[in-house]
Amino acid sequence: MRKDGQEKVLQIFLAGVKGAFRNLSAEVGKTGGTSREFMNSRKTYSSDLKSRVVLEMFREELTISQISSKHGVHQSVLNKWRNTALEGLPGLFTDPRKKNPADAQKDNIIEDLYRQVGKLSLQLEWLKKKCGVDAIP
Repeated sequence: MRKDGQEKVLQIFLAGVKGAFRNLSAEVGKTGGTSREFMNSRKTYSSDLKSRVVLEMFREELTISQISSKHGVHQSVLNKWRNTALEGLPGLFTDPRKKNPADAQKDNIIEDLYRQVGKLSLQLEWLKKKCGVDAIP
């Protein structure tokens, strides 16, 4: 059995991953085109079911094959769900207020460029006044 703290972390993690599973469910649920595609339509699973199954997999009380049989979902699909959840885990604990260094550098470059454009615009206006030119053709 897992400790209560680990259980809470898993629940927080699954709450964050639910949105990813909703998007995945929406994409899988989209079908269109020929009638042949409608005949071979795929099963769709709710994000709630996916999160419950992934939580069950993280608890490690049952094997993947037992969970697969219990919920009627193929093992490869369960592994994809687990991998999706694990990929989304680092994003749950990042601070949205902090920017990564690449974005901060890009913002600094943009600010410098705006500053240069403003300075050049002022210089151009000053030169136009001094030369007596109203507009450049």
